[in-house]
Amino acid sequence: MKENSIDFRDRLLAIERVTPSLKEHHQTEMKNMLERKLTGFRRSVWLVASLFGAASAVAFLAIAFFGPAELGAPGRVALGVGALFGVAWAALGIRIFIRGVLDLRWDAGVYAALSWVLPVLLSTFMLVAAPEGVVGLRMIAASIVFLIGGAVFLLRHVVEQSELNTRQRLLEVELQLAELAEILKSKA
Repeated sequence: MKENSIDFRDRLLAIERVTPSLKEHHQTEMKNMLERKLTGFRRSVWLVASLFGAASAVAFLAIAFFGPAELGAPGRVALGVGALFGVAWAALGIRIFIRGVLDLRWDAGVYAALSWVLPVLLSTFMLVAAPEGVVGLRMIAASIVFLIGGAVFLLRHVVEQSELNTRQRLLEVELQLAELAEILKSKA
């Protein structure tokens, strides 16, 4: 039975030909599936996000450099990390705004990574640098809220990528079936 299925597969592969029109249709469908055009409000949201990221980066850097001496080195490092994330958000927002297209693989991956890594870093920092007592516990509890929010974004991204992979595979199977149907029509 297994040899029959392998033989059948080999025969199908031997007669498989990719026609230019089907290939072009497949590539168009893949592009439409992996990119979401943004217009109007959705596009302006990314501009606002990039402006907010840039403003946050500037504010964090200003506080890190000109903040009170009591801030200390750990606080300045945390603000520097926050500034880096602000710059990353600004770059992502500008990239999406200028293109007017949200790449559901790369852009969504960067978005999910930024939403997850920042809370992880800040939670770790708060676990290490939080003061003793109630104030430290409040800082850690607050960081857990952001950590849960980041985890939601990360899990959403994983589910969306799984759905995109499934849709991509189904589209490939559809293309192969269309090609086989075309071959069978030409032989009939």
